[in-house]
Amino acid sequence: MLLKMLRLVALPLALLHAGSAFALIDVEALAGKRWYKLDLTPQQDVSATEVALAAHIDPIPLVPVSFGARVSQAALNTKDLKNYYGAASVSTASVLEAGLDIMIWVPLVPIFTPYARLNIPVYGLWKVAGSATNGSATPRDFTHDARVSGAQLSVGFKYSPLPLIGVLLEVNHAAETWKETESKVAGQSLAVDAKNHVLTSNALFLGVEVGL
Repeated sequence: MLLKMLRLVALPLALLHAGSAFALIDVEALAGKRWYKLDLTPQQDVSATEVALAAHIDPIPLVPVSFGARVSQAALNTKDLKNYYGAASVSTASVLEAGLDIMIWVPLVPIFTPYARLNIPVYGLWKVAGSATNGSATPRDFTHDARVSGAQLSVGFKYSPLPLIGVLLEVNHAAETWKETESKVAGQSLAVDAKNHVLTSNALFLGVEVGL
């Protein structure tokens, strides 16, 4: 009898906990580390610190799918870019991406709720700036831009210590392409590489979610 009573009490508590894991509308903030591999000669391995903001809406009650948008910015490690940019001095390097974000999760799982997200950037910019001699005795400013496109897949767990508050831990894999779009030295445009190069990366994020 006691066991039956415990089960009757535990079931609605578990449902309440799982139901609060994903709200009708949510806002997320994440931060972490990303490791890029860029298919150039020689291959570029570039680490980065990344922050991201996302927001979703769950339009269909009882269906564990939400749709929204995600914006992220990664600060590239300028020392890792030395192989590609040679004698140039890289002062800033970043990747800015914005796109659609779709999340699915496993409902009715208490304490830790597993989830997955598919992020499809519709805008991606790889931007590097610094100075280079380029055969001149006086260093001249340069900028180098590339377009980044593709998709990212994440899996993770969410812990909800309070209703509508969640702590996120996720791993991310991106399969994207990288293509030069503009290269300038002292304001003068240079020829760019028109080839699409493979850009893959893995990332680890920790974040927080607030439901509305």
